[in-house]
Parts: sequence; structure tokens; C-alpha cells
Amino acid sequence: KLLMLESPTNPRMQVIDLQRISAMAKKANPDTVICVDNSIMAPVYQRPLDLGADVSMTSATKFIAGHSDVTAGLLTTKGKELGDEIYFHQNSEGTAASPFDCWLSIRGIKTMKLRMDKQSDNAMKIARFLEKHPLVSRVHYPGLETHANHDVQRRQASGYGSLLSFNTHDVNASRAICEKSKLFKITVSFGSVSSLISMPCFMSHASIPAEVRAERGLTDDLVRISAGIEDAEDLIADLKEVMDEYLMETTGKPADVSASRSVEELEARESWLLERIRELESKVKTSN
Repeated sequence: KLLMLESPTNPRMQVIDLQRISAMAKKANPDTVICVDNSIMAPVYQRPLDLGADVSMTSATKFIAGHSDVTAGLLTTKGKELGDEIYFHQNSEGTAASPFDCWLSIRGIKTMKLRMDKQSDNAMKIARFLEKHPLVSRVHYPGLETHANHDVQRRQASGYGSLLSFNTHDVNASRAICEKSKLFKITVSFGSVSSLISMPCFMSHASIPAEVRAERGLTDDLVRISAGIEDAEDLIADLKEVMDEYLMETTGKPADVSASRSVEELEARESWLLERIRELESKVKTSN
């Protein structure tokens, strides 16, 4: 049996408790092989093998190489036996990466931590900007306190990554943001030094039937951003110009970035704050 997991998920950035689910799977069937797609976090921020997984799958195309010039992937295993079995198939089927792709990946690893820290910092700043903009109805980023599983992400990873997505409830608005922004390249990939933008339901996830996408919360207005290493203020200014222009064209009113958050966001933040208060109270009682 093989159990495939991903956290955070692409593109809605949903977070699951990898350690808890891995333990449940092993309890139900000790022979279950648990594989975690760790491409979004990479080994820099998350280590699935330490959380109970048997295989950690990471796309070298993304953060490891980091420059959109490699097509490769890595499988890291817990234990030599499983590693040897995978290597047998790799060698037999001829799926090994080329020497040059390996060299590019090794080169990328040397700057991987520096790039990812900058990209993650940019993503946080962009997410903070988006959650205050009146054109945006919801932001999906595990680094925000309003994220449903912010605490889980904080516990099982050392960072929040550079991928985020958001809803506008207006497909035309989302399309305008993607098409008119100047610093974001339109593509389905992520993890590059360049900032990237896409509409998953029309690009990477277009092959999924519309009714299935709807069931999974993948609405047509969803926009995904992969933050690069450019100056964060430049990226935000680029988005703001496009979004403010769309608001002016459609409503005749300028954007009020100080507008209140949605009810959902306020309720989520209130819930998070109450949980933090309960944790602190519990610690105080324990120390006493």
C-alpha cells in the first residue's frame, strides 16, 4: 500500500498534520509506504522523514535548481532497503537525470537557503498586502495567523514557503491581475528566482472536471503566486497598480487598502487568538 500526502497543498495551501496522519496509517497497516510530496517546502523548511514518512519526494525543477532550467526530481528514503528497490527501477527504466541537469541542481543547492528565505519573506509581505486589499476576498498562505492550520505548519516546518493563492470572487479581476502585472511571469511552475503568477483552474488544474474542482474549493477566480527574489515593494506596487486600476474601472472608486477584513478572516483570527490565550493559560497553570 502506498499513501501519498502533500502539505501544504497546491494551489490552495491547505496544511495537514503529517506526523499524526503517518502514525494513523502505520497503525492501520504497518506495511504502508508513506510518501510526501515536499516540493513546496523542500528540505530547507520541512523534513517529512522526521515526521513519519518513508519517502520524501521533491521536485528539483523548483527550489533545488531554482532557475527554471532543469527538469528533475528527488526521492529520499528512510532506510537502505527501500532506496535500493527504487534505484533498481530507476536504473532498469533509464529515468536517471542527465549529468548536466545534476550539475545545475548541485549549483542550485549552494544558494537554495538564501533564495528560499528571500522568497518566503517576499511571500509574507505580499500576503499581508493582499489580505487588506478590497479586491481580495480571501488569502491562502500558511504564514498568516488567519490560516486554518497556521499552528500545525509552525509546528512541523521551520518556514512558510513562497507559494500563496487568493480569491477575488471575480474571474475578470483575476484575469486582469495575471495579464496586466508586469513583474510576474505567467506560468504553472513555481520555485524560480523570478516571481510567477497563474490561474490554476485555467492552467495547471484545467484537466480536472469543473464539478470536481468546485467540490474541492478550486474556484475559477483563484490566483496563485510564486514569489521570487525581486524587491518586495516593487512586486507589491506592481500588483497594487493593476488591482487599483481594475477597481476604478469597474466601480469608479479608488481602492481603500485600509478596508476591514472579511467576516471569515476576522473570525479565523479571533479563533487563533483565543487558542493562543488558552495555550498561555495552560502553561501558567502548569508552571504554578
